[in-house]
Amino acid sequence: MGGILKLAIVAVLIFGGYAAWKYIFSPSVDISGGNPFYAVASDDHVRGKADAPVTLIDYTDFQCPACGAYYPVLEQLLKDMDGKFKLVVRHYPLIQIHPNALAGSRAAEAAGKQGKFFEMYDQLYSKQSEWSQAADPTISIFPAYAGNIGISVDQFRKDMADSSLDDKINKDRDSGNSLNVEGTPTFFLNGKIVKNPSSVDDFKNLIEAAYLKAPKAVETNTSK
Repeated sequence: MGGILKLAIVAVLIFGGYAAWKYIFSPSVDISGGNPFYAVASDDHVRGKADAPVTLIDYTDFQCPACGAYYPVLEQLLKDMDGKFKLVVRHYPLIQIHPNALAGSRAAEAAGKQGKFFEMYDQLYSKQSEWSQAADPTISIFPAYAGNIGISVDQFRKDMADSSLDDKINKDRDSGNSLNVEGTPTFFLNGKIVKNPSSVDDFKNLIEAAYLKAPKAVETNTSK
């Protein structure tokens, strides 16, 4: 039995889980090639270390209850696995069933114009039950969130009215369509779609397995 295969089996025993086993023994995917939407774009919203060897792309809908349920899971993973993976958040508002989803994406993008995309992202998910069923959260609820995160509310209102915000949202949605995204959340781990894990530990197993397979930066010892 080859050394690489032995290492893979040991990794499965350490990290456990059928999902991790399946990931390790499935064909590798080079996210720098193939479909360009697997790669991180310059205008993507990235949380975590930019040079992390594992990339988790999340196609999300801010009004989606399942996305809201995964929000604390992803936050816990980012804390527990600091440096191993980066989270790329892309918009995929399901406007046919979630009438406030597009407004949520626009609020995040408007906050992003003032450098606070993820601060608004946190507000939208931590307070999802407060705004998701509101008649029009853009009138007072979202501006209040803008105040909570310390950005100019007047500028936020102006940016919310800017139709160019939809360019980024539509770009994300189009990329999701090209990757056959059908619902939210949909996750791609280093270029491979993964079924939504049922727990933090299951998700951690998948990321650990991807981390084992990912090429790592080689540190050069320059000391004499």
